[in-house]
Amino acid sequence: MSPRNSMKNHKKGFSLMEALTAVAILGVISTITMAIFIQQMHYTEQEGNRRTALNLMDDYVEKIYRVDINQISDIVNAGGFDEDYGEVPGYPLFSRRIISFQQIPATGLSYSIQVEIKWKYRDGESPAFTQWITKTQVGGV
Repeated sequence: MSPRNSMKNHKKGFSLMEALTAVAILGVISTITMAIFIQQMHYTEQEGNRRTALNLMDDYVEKIYRVDINQISDIVNAGGFDEDYGEVPGYPLFSRRIISFQQIPATGLSYSIQVEIKWKYRDGESPAFTQWITKTQVGGV
């Protein structure tokens, strides 16, 4: 047996083609995994913003309910409840405002109020959450 034939039969290691194939497969798998991870991070961020928006909406509604009904019309007409981006304490990416305010006829001092909350994403503004509330004077005062 010649030394040349014995070297062919006892090769050790990987060929260049095998190494390139392994790197290509690893690259495809890494890219897919990273894309899924980034998408999941985006969904998690959106869900956190939705939860924050709902909590801020509840806080906003409570803020409206705490105001004396005899003063609410003046405060709303002056924009006293509206908070633009950067004005909601501790939440610079959120805004909240009253978008509809009307007295309910034949009920004395009762108002139907529609409030809205929005927030900014990295890629633009979110759809708004809106909620209708009714504030009625209790006790005939």
